[in-house]
Amino acid sequence: METLLCPIYLSTNALSNDRFSIGLIMACQNTLFFNYSEEKLNKIKHLFPSETYSVIKLYLKSIYKSLYADDTASLLNREELLQQWVNEGYLSYLERYSNNSVLFGKTTKVAIPLSEEVFKKFFEMYVFPSENNYQTEEYSQENLLTDILVR
Repeated sequence: METLLCPIYLSTNALSNDRFSIGLIMACQNTLFFNYSEEKLNKIKHLFPSETYSVIKLYLKSIYKSLYADDTASLLNREELLQQWVNEGYLSYLERYSNNSVLFGKTTKVAIPLSEEVFKKFFEMYVFPSENNYQTEEYSQENLLTDILVR
């Protein structure tokens, strides 16, 4: 069982390739997790013009709402939504054709079963530590996988 992992970045300068990780998508068969750090977004908002910041915030919120909407509020039912997003080709497409501010990173496969706990650990490692679950020890990829597999 392979899990797809796709980081989402914000680019402050397209010429210098500066970017900040802001969100993460992880998907596997019939499971999909997405989140972004609103706290981190607020901390770096001064790096963007106010219009750009508003577009970024709206874009991230719309992704979140579209992925977590109930079937009655969405044009696609949950199965169709998963079929679209749990797809390496689609995530790779987003990597190639993203706008100048929000960038989808390279989609990688990890050989680990996907769960909410696994997603939270990867989110803390790639994006931003949770305020509720702040850990002082840093996770390397090896430590993260060992910690998850031991539990």
